[in-house]
Amino acid sequence: LHRRRHSFPTRRSSDLLKNGWIKRARVFTDGPMGTAGYAFNMRKPPFDDIRLRKAMAHLLPRKQIIEKLLYNEYEPYDTHYPNTEWANPNNSATEYNPELASKLLDEAGWKDTDGDNIRDKMIDGVKTKMQIEFKYQAGQTFVEETAIMIKEAVYKGGIDLILVPVELNTLKEHLQKHDFDMYMSAWAGGALPEEFTQLWHTKAYATGGSNYVGFGNSETDALIDKIKQTITESERIPMSQKMQQIIYDEQPYIFLYSAYRKNIIHKRFVNQIMTF
Repeated sequence: LHRRRHSFPTRRSSDLLKNGWIKRARVFTDGPMGTAGYAFNMRKPPFDDIRLRKAMAHLLPRKQIIEKLLYNEYEPYDTHYPNTEWANPNNSATEYNPELASKLLDEAGWKDTDGDNIRDKMIDGVKTKMQIEFKYQAGQTFVEETAIMIKEAVYKGGIDLILVPVELNTLKEHLQKHDFDMYMSAWAGGALPEEFTQLWHTKAYATGGSNYVGFGNSETDALIDKIKQTITESERIPMSQKMQQIIYDEQPYIFLYSAYRKNIIHKRFVNQIMTF
């Protein structure tokens, strides 16, 4: 069973609670609706190196973020469809592991050579510090608190994360131009199996789609096209799981958590598909 914390309008709900007209309750559901995480620019240094993406994933304190900022009412996930037959059972949880992160960074040539706690590397004859811009939407307290927690966590691994809060419309422009190192992402989800084209097909990178990170190649494009053309569920599920495995292995995102919601619709409305 999965839980999601619900909030009520403070003044009005307080009166209703005092009068006993409503009661607080947790609603249990196993339908994840939407995802959140941190995305890498895979076609720009340093995250064109998969070792850097994997290292960042192992430095991210997901459980701490969920515990401290989300009251333990969300759960981390590493597959697109947790607790469903569509989920890839081989996608094990990416755990906080600073020792493994340090090993990966060392292998990639990023080491602290001057004792200032920030890793560096000689690139084209120039000593380059491990400084990464992290862009996110400005003006949201939770997002800003999360960014600070991530900055503190990756600093322990020798990475200087530069926080760049950006107004929403400007952030969208930056993403469409692929002008970022790393950014915070959130996507609405649906009750139907995902159609991978928008986020993961290479044409969605080149033609203004939502593949901001630059994921994909001819193999994944062909798989996405085949999934889209396959109607039979028993054939579509293993292909979807294979796609999830590739995404998991390539680490274009650090998936954080999935929100769980219960939506109530009057019975007169039939055949509804919820996307939020």
